[in-house]
Amino acid sequence: MNCKFICLLLASVYLSTLNSQAFVVSYDQLYDSTLILSNKYLRSANLSEARKSISALDSLIQLHWKSDDSKRSMYFYCKGNLSYMEGNLDSALNAYGSAIAIRQRLFGEKDEIYYKCFANSGNIYFSRGNYRKSLEIYTKSYELSKKLFGNENASVSKDLNNLAISYEALGDFEKALNYQLSSIRMKEKYNSTNFLSIGQSYNNLAVLYNKMGRMTLVEAAYKAASMYFSKDQTLEYGADHFASLCNLSEYYCNFSNYKQAEIIFNRINIIIKNNSKIIDHFLYLGYLNLMSNYNNIIGNYALAEFYLLERIKKAELKFGKNHLQYGLALMSLGKFEYHRNNSLLSKDYYLSALSLFDSIENADKFNSTVCLIGLGNISMSKGEFKEALLYCQKSTQRIESIVAQKNVDLYSSISILQGMAYSKLGLQDSAEIYFKKCLDLRKKLLPNGIINYISSLMELAKHYQSYQANDKATLALLEATEYVRNVLVDSKNYLSFEEMTIFKSKFDEYFDLVNLQCSNGFPLNVAFENLYYTKGFLRHSIENFLRKIETDTIVKSNYFEYSTLRTRIATLESRMTNYEDSLLLSELKNSRDLIEKKMKKYYDNSDVKSELSWKNLKNTIAENSVSVEFVNYKVSNRLNTGEYYVQYAAYVFRKNDTLPIFIKLFEENELLRIIEKGKQRRQEFVADLYDTYNEKGQNTSNLYDIVWKPLESYLNNISVINYYVSGLLHGINLGVILKPDSKRMIESYTMILSVDHSKEYEGDTRIDPLHMNMILFGGINYDSVVTKEELNIPVNQLLSYNYNTSIRAYSSDSAFMVLPWRDLKGSMREVVLIDQLARESELRPNLYSNFNASEFNFKSISANQYNLKSPYIIHLATHGYFFPSIDSTHISNEKHFYRRAKDPLLRSGLILADANYAWKNGRARDEKSEDGILTSYEISLMNLSNTELVVLSACETGLGEINRTEGVYGLQRAFKIAGVKNIIMSLWQVPDKQTAQLMELFYRNWLINKMSIRDALHSAQRTMQDKRLEPYYWAGFVLLE
Repeated sequence: MNCKFICLLLASVYLSTLNSQAFVVSYDQLYDSTLILSNKYLRSANLSEARKSISALDSLIQLHWKSDDSKRSMYFYCKGNLSYMEGNLDSALNAYGSAIAIRQRLFGEKDEIYYKCFANSGNIYFSRGNYRKSLEIYTKSYELSKKLFGNENASVSKDLNNLAISYEALGDFEKALNYQLSSIRMKEKYNSTNFLSIGQSYNNLAVLYNKMGRMTLVEAAYKAASMYFSKDQTLEYGADHFASLCNLSEYYCNFSNYKQAEIIFNRINIIIKNNSKIIDHFLYLGYLNLMSNYNNIIGNYALAEFYLLERIKKAELKFGKNHLQYGLALMSLGKFEYHRNNSLLSKDYYLSALSLFDSIENADKFNSTVCLIGLGNISMSKGEFKEALLYCQKSTQRIESIVAQKNVDLYSSISILQGMAYSKLGLQDSAEIYFKKCLDLRKKLLPNGIINYISSLMELAKHYQSYQANDKATLALLEATEYVRNVLVDSKNYLSFEEMTIFKSKFDEYFDLVNLQCSNGFPLNVAFENLYYTKGFLRHSIENFLRKIETDTIVKSNYFEYSTLRTRIATLESRMTNYEDSLLLSELKNSRDLIEKKMKKYYDNSDVKSELSWKNLKNTIAENSVSVEFVNYKVSNRLNTGEYYVQYAAYVFRKNDTLPIFIKLFEENELLRIIEKGKQRRQEFVADLYDTYNEKGQNTSNLYDIVWKPLESYLNNISVINYYVSGLLHGINLGVILKPDSKRMIESYTMILSVDHSKEYEGDTRIDPLHMNMILFGGINYDSVVTKEELNIPVNQLLSYNYNTSIRAYSSDSAFMVLPWRDLKGSMREVVLIDQLARESELRPNLYSNFNASEFNFKSISANQYNLKSPYIIHLATHGYFFPSIDSTHISNEKHFYRRAKDPLLRSGLILADANYAWKNGRARDEKSEDGILTSYEISLMNLSNTELVVLSACETGLGEINRTEGVYGLQRAFKIAGVKNIIMSLWQVPDKQTAQLMELFYRNWLINKMSIRDALHSAQRTMQDKRLEPYYWAGFVLLE
């Protein structure tokens, strides 16, 4: 009980003992003031104070008016309102029932408090999903309101709104619309300053329009609701405005208008920031639903699952398992599990949700129809095509029984499902009818719903491809092309780079279909432009963004905060040990993404590449050159649902070609049969792979036959091959493959390996020592336990170190994880010799060895406000590591962070000084120190845009996780994002001794003999070949330009 009420009561009781008759009026005044105060607290949603004042009201009545039913009815009215606002619906219903009984006995039904209690009890039945009962109560309330207040007034407008939402819930949308429009008209006329009430009605109107399929009116209604809520600061950060914005943002997401959705997200986050209590409100369920749907749409399933589980937990806590909200959460889980290909669990969720929806008497059929469509999609995925059609039939019957005007979203979803089922059953004409019906419906919504429209075009194209209607398939894919490009370009403006990575993968199937159609009439210039634009799409976006913002004064403060967050994220991810760390990581990533999106607003993020045509591209190539773009794509097997094989092909073009040439090469299984003979890349395996002809001239590996032989006719009179690899070809040095004439490809052609077409060969890369510096890391102490004797060794004595046969790489054997990284004695000799060569060529080298070859010292070479330029040359002679991804079911069992990390840039990197401690213990020696494990992610945060060449004189530094259009996610990607122009890296484990020999030859050719980088490396490799060293010792190093 409120203390001040206790004091007042005690005082009044004391005075009453003096003269009880004189102080009767004081109790009435005290009662009135307490009642007024209770209502005031309720109106302002100050529930803690309202609870105290209502308790005081009860105490007053118990002391002085125990038999006064009129005063008790007001107490029950206030208690009902408090319980309702607290979510205690049973208590609220009981309190309203007590008040109704008393008021009816004392005053009859024509009483304002009776009317209010009656209407509020209708709200409880509505919130519980008993729409028939709520409609019955709302109808009576409406008639009472007219008797009490007249036919048109503010009170009647609220009853009209209640009738509207009840009819909407029961599926009678036309009646609902009439009542809602009448409600809004009256509210704006008779209660124009009640911004909350008007805003609520506009929000309800938007929801209704959405269900009716009147999509052109939805956005305007939501915006009107937001306008009214924003007129009052209390309402602007309140639950109703929050819920309305969530609805609007979800509307934008559902129709692929992610740019507008992102703007609304920002407004929603501002409300959460200013009103922390919002997360405890039942309307917060709408936000959780929004975030799960959004992340599901862009493909971030881990985050989508998090929000879904939070939603179902809160729905059960607030409403129980028999409420509409719980059913909606089950339905969302069904959709989520379907996208995760977990059809059994998805079906269980959909069936549970359907049963719940059907149990709600006379509930609208909108949500149950969504469940039926979901069940139909599951049947399709399992190859049960006739059952899928039955679900389509049930869905159509259910929705047509209650909706006079077609809901475009539902009808189009049913139509495309019917088209897919008929197509699989071989009923071509029926399938085409439904595919086109879906397209017609979705086209009406454009530009909204662009993702769904693209999906429809893809399904139609697959249908045509299935029975060789190639002209029609080509037309469908051509129409999709423009939309796909526009969506990808636009995504740069509103998605973070992490979101873009996931979102872009949603279009992989489209590019697969285009490549498949290239053999059947798809315009090859358009296909190649697609490839040109999408290859390295994310990497280019990140590079361009970072280079723009790091020197811009407009966003300088934002950039420093952004850089700090990225560094903190990298540090935390490398040391994360508990749940609290994961929560902090999620918070940091959210802050990073918000700042990133904020900075993007200052720039035009469109890419010059998107404007280039095939004609521009072919003009970049020289007369004696050929461009070979290797691609790989999935081809579905129609006989077995969900199965596919991977096909490799090449786009080839020369200066005078009118169009690119598309050549199918081999299936991935053929390549796997060759390269899986020796997964450990041992010496014998490399010899078999690259020395492919035995003494009898017989081909032993077929590598040349499947890769280069199909292209032979296009290599006549060609001296330069610019090539771009894909898929498993990333792990093969295509330049050293042996030809039938016993010459290697690099002996017959100048072989140029590039990341993509963004930079064709720019000419001479011979060294010019003026203003050029060089950084070398080698002879590293991985334990940082250095003796005085080691510190005092003269540099010239280091040349006498003996080579050993150690390998500069890790073993994939997990037992190696607990072993220390071994010193590479040969690397010390290597960097000292290179240091001497650099000085001979008048460069300014700086050598870091022993414990000085630290992670801190390496990061300090990045260009920043203090260090204006990165080194021209960076040479790293150390161990490298890369771990393939682990199946999600095994991640929790993996103790080593660098092995269980989801980000491939954290699963690859370089080993620097003092790394063994962290490698063994999972953390640095202290929190202020670097751990010596330089991840690819950390490298990507650096600015190395002035660096001409990075030499990774470590083993398997060319490896990483392969992305279909982005290339290898590993060290090479990290250095490219950082701005490095050329990279020399290795594809397999090379012994320490031969690595040092090759590097010495390379630098002598480049620095002393003034060759280009490419010629210097090829010449060094030929020298080792001439010494009759097997390819295992020299062919593993490649130059990426």
